[in-house]
Amino acid sequence: MTYDDASPWLARGLYLFGVALMMTAAIDLLTTVWPMHPGDISWR
Repeated sequence: MTYDDASPWLARGLYLFGVALMMTAAIDLLTTVWPMHPGDISWR
């Protein structure tokens, strides 16, 4: 594998890693606040 062949694979891998980080943060946020209980003081 040459340098030119590795560059697209590296870029795809970094994008995939970035998407995985964003999805992990979004899932963590959703599981923290779900189910919503706005009337419950301890939930807020």
